[in-house]
Amino acid sequence: MTYTKEILIQKIQQLHIKTSKTPTVEMIKKSKEMPSKSTYYRKFGSWNNALLEAGIKPNKPKYNRNELINYIQKLHNELEKTPTEEEMLNDMNTPSLTPFYNEFGNWNNAVQQAGLEPRTSTKSK
Repeated sequence: MTYTKEILIQKIQQLHIKTSKTPTVEMIKKSKEMPSKSTYYRKFGSWNNALLEAGIKPNKPKYNRNELINYIQKLHNELEKTPTEEEMLNDMNTPSLTPFYNEFGNWNNAVQQAGLEPRTSTKSK
């Protein structure tokens, strides 16, 4: 399905009203009513741009670059392999993926900045 910017903005605003929170990328991933995050990135360039166009103030980053890299490296040490996005999300001691996306653009960039090689699959060999 092709979405117009107007429809995408409406969906963000509806989620904002429904949750009484600033919508996050994780929220849209979990919602069956929301288009994919890649749809928003294609239309607006970033999630924060989409929020701003919807009249919603983005969350302020709570983590600096070094803290985010440390989270990735710590989980790498615990897992003894490069963590995937899913593994980062499932770890209760790490932030959501939004700060990583905001700081590095995508998960693979974050992993590379942490000095690790990105994994292409979440399945262990």
